[in-house]
Amino acid sequence: IKTGWENPDSGLGCYAMAPADYDEFAPYFDSVCQEYHKAGADAVHTTDWDASAVGEGGVLDVTKLGLSELSMRVRVGRNLTKFNLPGAMDKAERIEFEKAMLKAFEKLTSDP
Repeated sequence: IKTGWENPDSGLGCYAMAPADYDEFAPYFDSVCQEYHKAGADAVHTTDWDASAVGEGGVLDVTKLGLSELSMRVRVGRNLTKFNLPGAMDKAERIEFEKAMLKAFEKLTSDP
């Protein structure tokens, strides 16, 4: 919650620092997410990774909609159970996390 006070322009301002925080502070996180997304407590998010219906062959050319080109950044923060969430990691733990991820990436790229 502290980050929301320190960075009022961050948009949301609450982050879990350890995986257990999601359970311990679930009522708070649920309330914040429901308000932010204007969703009810019974809302269910369904992820649909099929982009074939978007644009042509899954590629959306926004210029055809009369919009200028745009740039987008998607930030995804995840963790391995062995590590703290990024906000609570120190430099040494970040380095160990990166080493663990490099091993995973090597496996992914070796078997495309």
